[in-house]
Amino acid sequence: KQWYQRRVAIRPGITRNGSLHEVGVKELKVYAARNVSLDPEDVVIDMATLGAGDEQSLVVCSSEGKIVGVDVRSPAPIFKVSNKASQGAVSAMCTDINEHWLCIGTSKGWITCWDLRFRLPITSWQHDTGGSILAIKPNPISMSSIYVSVDNSPEVGVWNIESSSRERMLWYGEHEAFQSAPLSVPNGISSVLPLGREVIVTGGMDHSLRFWNTSTPNRSFVLAAPPELTTERSYGKKIVKNVEVIYAESVSPMFLSSSVTHNTQKGMSLSGTSPAHHHTITDMTYSKTTQSFLVTVDMGGTMKIWK
Repeated sequence: KQWYQRRVAIRPGITRNGSLHEVGVKELKVYAARNVSLDPEDVVIDMATLGAGDEQSLVVCSSEGKIVGVDVRSPAPIFKVSNKASQGAVSAMCTDINEHWLCIGTSKGWITCWDLRFRLPITSWQHDTGGSILAIKPNPISMSSIYVSVDNSPEVGVWNIESSSRERMLWYGEHEAFQSAPLSVPNGISSVLPLGREVIVTGGMDHSLRFWNTSTPNRSFVLAAPPELTTERSYGKKIVKNVEVIYAESVSPMFLSSSVTHNTQKGMSLSGTSPAHHHTITDMTYSKTTQSFLVTVDMGGTMKIWK
């Protein structure tokens, strides 16, 4: 994991055992290296900047629930607090856009939001499936909601932090939303990337990349997928249990519409130039310079750049 300092060309990076490095981007030189204070069996899950505009401070989260504030200029931690061990091992985390709060997801499906200014837990709730939280991302258009995906379920939920309730869901399962069914392939959305008000890109344990348009669902498509999962899909929107569900479902060829065919061909043309991943997709980012690029990484160490 790495984080960019805007004023100087240095990227701090941290390893799973808590070793923090500051590397010069141009020189590829390690300027400093030290350890974040963790137990021997504990591993780092993620890190983020601590406080809007502060380029010297980080917050690090570990699998055992340790939340550690780190100043890269000082060997001593700024603070150290712990999430409840009874809620399970930490599996995902994110901070809000202004970096005032931190949300943690655990292996037992618990989501806890911490106030980083006062270092206190604000609210906590458990996902209704009880599955391990795979990914948490802030909603770029609402400071009070987050995107959450969970193991063994083909969904991304938009959860309101204040009410601890699900407001919206993206669903690509073969059965109805909120219904459990035996899974024929490894399931779960392992990476989520919101791109503004309408667009979300998801990467799955089934090695597939999906492009979702929440305002106009029929503009959604599969960006890339293994051949056995490249099927015609129809997209739509409906209300299930008072939750807005954006869904994708398989369509028989005789019922294909022109919009479904167009979107499927668009996804297949992209996957033809850059083949699908062969492992679980673990992270994604979006880069815009003179051109726009989507960068994806999988568990096998493969990075793909999509134009």
